[in-house]
Amino acid sequence: MYVDAFLNRRKDNLQVVERINGKRILRDVPLVYEFYSQDARGTVPSVTGVMTRKNTFTNSKDMKAAIEKMQGVALFESDVNPLFKTLSRYYKNEPSPDLHVTFFDIETDFCRKRGYAPVDDPFNRVTAVSLYRTWIEDDSKLLVLVLKPTKMPQEEAEAIVAKLNEEEGMVILCDTEVQMLNMFLDLTEDTDVYSGWNSEVYDVPYLVNRIRMIMSDADTARFCLWNEKPRPRTVDNFGKDVGTYEFVGKIHMDYLQLYKKHAGQVEQSYSLDYIGGKVTGEHKVPYTGNLDVLYNTLFEDFIRYSRQDTKLLYLMNRKLDYINLHNRLAHQECVLISTTMGSVALLETAVINEIHEWGEVVFDKREHPESDGAAGAWVQDPVTGLQEEIGLIDLNSLYPSAIRSLSMSTERI
Repeated sequence: MYVDAFLNRRKDNLQVVERINGKRILRDVPLVYEFYSQDARGTVPSVTGVMTRKNTFTNSKDMKAAIEKMQGVALFESDVNPLFKTLSRYYKNEPSPDLHVTFFDIETDFCRKRGYAPVDDPFNRVTAVSLYRTWIEDDSKLLVLVLKPTKMPQEEAEAIVAKLNEEEGMVILCDTEVQMLNMFLDLTEDTDVYSGWNSEVYDVPYLVNRIRMIMSDADTARFCLWNEKPRPRTVDNFGKDVGTYEFVGKIHMDYLQLYKKHAGQVEQSYSLDYIGGKVTGEHKVPYTGNLDVLYNTLFEDFIRYSRQDTKLLYLMNRKLDYINLHNRLAHQECVLISTTMGSVALLETAVINEIHEWGEVVFDKREHPESDGAAGAWVQDPVTGLQEEIGLIDLNSLYPSAIRSLSMSTERI
């Protein structure tokens, strides 16, 4: 039951993290390097009707060399991602694992001169990190790590924390930001999936860059496995390219993006308060003024505010179950969980797997040199002349529109 996988091109193998009976297991799996070529004497039928023979290799270099030598020969599945082929070989029909999910949220300080810090230059300290760990049984599953305001006496902060610890969850007052971030990384070490609200463009890049700034670049590898470091990538945020990070061996799923993908309608607001209230009936802790004022003048309410944000994420997922939905979908088609956030690779793999069930193989993707990419539609040549009994239907995004209107999507089962 795999959680995630990393294609290590240096070692030419697939490094897989599994979750079995609650335990994390790391495995090295040999990559499947194979493709099919047209051969009248072959024994493997293709979806196009021609016969093929199977070509297998032990490394990518030999496979690429063989492909180059077969100029003019019809090839089949030479362009299929070996990662997906390997997952299918070793994990087909295996159940999905019970994931260890950490819902989290951070709060940051405010600078009187410079304001709030951007994620690519996190000059303000992180003042609180709240987390909900789904696999923990005791009160520490809902936890707030917090720094006291600089002007607040230690005794007053400790009294507030002691009072809050009589409520739900736990609050830990940290002495320094480094201690707090170290504790966060330690507490979430056994996490499979991190999830926050709008965390792809804020919480994740802020945390990674802040840890690099005040601790070390090596410490950022604690978000990943195999001593890999978070990999930078660019995402679109309301038409603007912003930087974020992708973890290796562990997964980050932004619950805002999950909600937008599955909600099936445009909301009047995508704030956590609005969506959380709509889904769960609970809301964020209200306050007047800005968050800096709340932190420095109403520290007790600030901690409750931070705690409630993470609790809302947990309650939303408990009802919507989106993370488990993607987990099951990934294992049904033998792709990575992150792959299920898109559609092209997921659908391609699903089609290939179905054709393999027929005992056939698929052709390589066909190039369209005269266009910008693959053909996006089939267009019927018009029949000229005056016609009768003409019907017209135009469904935008046919597949999702159909499953929504008929309530056929998997979460409705």
